[in-house]
Amino acid sequence: MQLLKFRLRFFCHVRSLCSVVALVCSLLLLSLAAQDVARANDRYSGFELSIDKIVAQYGKDDLEVLKQLKTLDKQIKDPIDFSTLSAYRCYSSTRSKQPQLFQTTLKELQTKVAEDAFKTTVQAVIELCLMYAESDKQKSDLYLSRAFHFIKNSPAPKMRYWISTLYVELTRRQGRAREAVEAAKIALRLARVNQDRYRQAVSLRSLAMVELDFGDKEEALGHINESLAIRNTLSTELADTETLLNRAYILASLKRYEEAIKAYREVEMIAYKQKESTIPPIVWSNYADIAYGQGDYQLAQKEVNRLIAWAEKNKSIFLLSYAKVTNALLLIEYRKPEQAQLVFDEALVYFRKEDSQVEMRDFYGSMASAYERNGYYKQAYGALEKKLELSTRIEQESRGHAANELRELLKTEERVKENFRLQAEIEKSRLNMQRWIFLALLLMFALAWSAKLFLQTRKRNTVLLVENMELDHQRFQDPLTQLLNRRYVMENRATILQKILQQNAAIMIVDADYFKKINDSFGHPAGDAALIEIARRIQLNVRDSDIVVRWGGEEFLICSFACDAAQAGLMVTRILAELRSTPMEFDGKLIQLSASIGYVLMPLQWRANMQLSFEDSIKFADAALYLAKAKGRNRAIGLEKMISSSREPAQLFDQLEDAASKGEIQLKEIIGVDFP
Repeated sequence: MQLLKFRLRFFCHVRSLCSVVALVCSLLLLSLAAQDVARANDRYSGFELSIDKIVAQYGKDDLEVLKQLKTLDKQIKDPIDFSTLSAYRCYSSTRSKQPQLFQTTLKELQTKVAEDAFKTTVQAVIELCLMYAESDKQKSDLYLSRAFHFIKNSPAPKMRYWISTLYVELTRRQGRAREAVEAAKIALRLARVNQDRYRQAVSLRSLAMVELDFGDKEEALGHINESLAIRNTLSTELADTETLLNRAYILASLKRYEEAIKAYREVEMIAYKQKESTIPPIVWSNYADIAYGQGDYQLAQKEVNRLIAWAEKNKSIFLLSYAKVTNALLLIEYRKPEQAQLVFDEALVYFRKEDSQVEMRDFYGSMASAYERNGYYKQAYGALEKKLELSTRIEQESRGHAANELRELLKTEERVKENFRLQAEIEKSRLNMQRWIFLALLLMFALAWSAKLFLQTRKRNTVLLVENMELDHQRFQDPLTQLLNRRYVMENRATILQKILQQNAAIMIVDADYFKKINDSFGHPAGDAALIEIARRIQLNVRDSDIVVRWGGEEFLICSFACDAAQAGLMVTRILAELRSTPMEFDGKLIQLSASIGYVLMPLQWRANMQLSFEDSIKFADAALYLAKAKGRNRAIGLEKMISSSREPAQLFDQLEDAASKGEIQLKEIIGVDFP
């Protein structure tokens, strides 16, 4: 860091020694900065739109695409244009099996990466090209992950959209919902900025399916409906059966079965008209699931039999395996648990081979519910153990994927930096050799070199900033639950309060009920597992913009922005229900969870022109929490309004009930549902 500061001071000394040099240098830097700002715009360039036009016209013929792309070579203005064109060449050359063209394109990219200004864009395209050429799935995923990390802040909107869209599918498959949401939102923003309605529809569909995986089903339905509405405005010959299938599936997940069946029938008829033979069997599998969910086992069996017959005839191992899972559930309902387990094990052969851990986790959950409903408790416990094992493995592997990506990214960045350093040294030597040519030329070289060093310094400062952000992330993260910790709130309370004052908020403190009893009865590992599970369930019922914090011990703090009294009441109701509805399984035992919640709406004005501080608001939420505990737990108490009181805030902390009875404050009590 001291070295970077020294270099900046060096530039200042040069400027003070020579005003002419300073003027020229300033103009040069301003010009470069203006170009940087222009490139930071998310709008597609004319060059990118020219590529789009070629792909739209000749996309089904890769050789013709490559031929037409060649005509754009003379229009390349900078490394971003070159990189974007190279990405399409890589894609089309791998599809058309032209390894020589692919290798030539890759070598040109690797030469270009030494140019400092846009090296992250070029490196992202290199990783994308390597991904398309790689047959090993694990290595291919790693190349794509590196491409996303390089491109997400790059001034290349077309490549950002392309790579982000691919990254959504990768992270969804690996169960990394938050990263999938981040990538989906990047793609959607770019499509919207450019009024690219087709890509908007695709991005909304991807976002909807990620939200469904993440448990936000209503948001998923809203986005899939928006995607379909946009597709309906486009002049396409064929209906988008994939989006229609996704919408029907979301409706079924919401248990809106009548609407789901209607939607499936619609897409089935469209598929027959468009001669899409693979769509109807998928619809049949969902018919079977809906019938099973409604308890119509006869209809479910009929649909399963039809699906099995089609899958065997067309050698579709995936659909056959999926049908067997549903068949296993039906066999449990027919009181044939041993046969059900055999069929289920057969089905899992395929999913294990494909490493479809998310699907297997959900299948084990369904089997556990069916076993328990029919009184086969031993088998239910066994299925629950498998579900928990897979859930733990998914979580661990998700973190492992992220850590591995980071390690590989750092290695790649080091290689890029080393190549650039060598290139810079060569350039410096070349300039030193040419000093004798002309003094003015030497001065211009010095100016250009100074500008380049300045840009290097700025880039390296950016790298340091990213590294510091990563350290902050580790410093502010609770190691057990992976939530933010108390330190984060304390060090950022001014920023949080400013946001609250701009759009209102609710501060909530969630405290696990009878937590000591869990530790005493089942051991501290069970207590740790309970905290992790409570954190997970809380996150399922908050928004991406909300802050969720491990406040201390078994307490969690939530700061929900743009949240009024009705929304706060709905959120705490969902959290109470989510915690209480299903016991947590640990080490073959079921542990009932519940919590008490205290919350306060902010900002609160306790006297004319006098608002409660952030710290006092948290204390009031804590006081409301203790009142909820005193009233019997599994409930929430909210301080929604301060009407008029002569008491100081510090006096009210222990006198909430008395103040409410005298009309000084307004409290709301929400009692959690006690599920059987």
